[in-house]
Amino acid sequence: FDAGGDSLSTQDFVLRLETLIGHPLPANLLFENPTFEALCGAVEALAETDTTTTQAPLLAVVQRASAHWEGRRRNSGSLLVGRGLASDAVPFFFATPSMEYSEGFVSALSAMRPIYLARTLSELRGPRRKRWKTAENTAALAAQLAREIDAEQPEGPIHLGGFCQGAVLMRLVANALVEAGRDIGLFVMIERFFSEPVPYPTLVAWTSRTTYSGFGSFEDPTRRADVLFPNGGVFELTDQHHYAALEGATGAEFAAKVTRAIDAPPVPPEKGKDVVVHSGARQARLKARVPRLVRRGTRLQIEVEVANLSEDTWSPGCFKLYGRWLNLDDRIRMPVAGTEEITEPLAPGERRVMRLGLDIPEKALPHRLMLDIAEEGLAWFHWSGSTPLKRLIWV
Repeated sequence: FDAGGDSLSTQDFVLRLETLIGHPLPANLLFENPTFEALCGAVEALAETDTTTTQAPLLAVVQRASAHWEGRRRNSGSLLVGRGLASDAVPFFFATPSMEYSEGFVSALSAMRPIYLARTLSELRGPRRKRWKTAENTAALAAQLAREIDAEQPEGPIHLGGFCQGAVLMRLVANALVEAGRDIGLFVMIERFFSEPVPYPTLVAWTSRTTYSGFGSFEDPTRRADVLFPNGGVFELTDQHHYAALEGATGAEFAAKVTRAIDAPPVPPEKGKDVVVHSGARQARLKARVPRLVRRGTRLQIEVEVANLSEDTWSPGCFKLYGRWLNLDDRIRMPVAGTEEITEPLAPGERRVMRLGLDIPEKALPHRLMLDIAEEGLAWFHWSGSTPLKRLIWV
């Protein structure tokens, strides 16, 4: 402006630059990068974001959603927001759907080491209320974050993690970094369960009995840690509500645990026995007579006939009969309403009648009761294509 420029000439310059590099640029590019060096860095970062225009709107949406976050971006095109950058400690990269319920953890950790924040696609909507959170968009976002993280920390093992959907995003980021030749020092998954093994030293934080944590899937989600975390897993289990897992003192305590885990990562389990996974055994047929009307807040006893439709024998101590309550849209209302362990071998084609106790929801509404078998701590049978038993019941 001192040299005679104005807002119109600025816009014209940005448009001409877009034409030259074949990539969309933000309208405020020149205002946020007023020097030639800063402008070149911002344009280079944006050019690396994507070579097509299809992902530019996606990344712009993520930037806008995190525009109010406290911290510093490397340049105007960056998705990462840095805090605690004065420290020379090894940084931590963290993804979250919202800072509203992550601030306690982030503030405490940024006082100990640099932390770079990334926004997930959760609750972001485009035209006509279209959801941005799709598998394709999440993969594209992960690829860009991996590039930025690699540039932000060009050497040494990378420590990263996320809260809820942030853990899903950062697992994809970790995989992309490994494919690029980088090492993962620590992966932190908060309020998320993965049925596939996580191949990195992992710190796990779960609240009790929520649909997001391991307790939303299993009575004992840590039972098969040897399978799910072959390179070491440490669990932090709390009674907090899902959205309070990283708030206040709880968040500060967990920040200290993350720092300790970065300095001393979890170690792989001892190789004292063979790791057995019964993935070929996850086929069953269930039959049960269930009353159509039950009293809320009580306990119901039912008999369930269980048949092994797989070609493998069900080993005792590995499988459980589960009952859970669903809403009419099949969203989980009560993750674990009752369980009964299979204590005797069940050969292919054999059937057995089991008694199952079920807790009835407190809310008087129509619900769906779902019965299924699970390989405890690993997978429900319906995840492998087996058909669970579902019944509509009035509570």
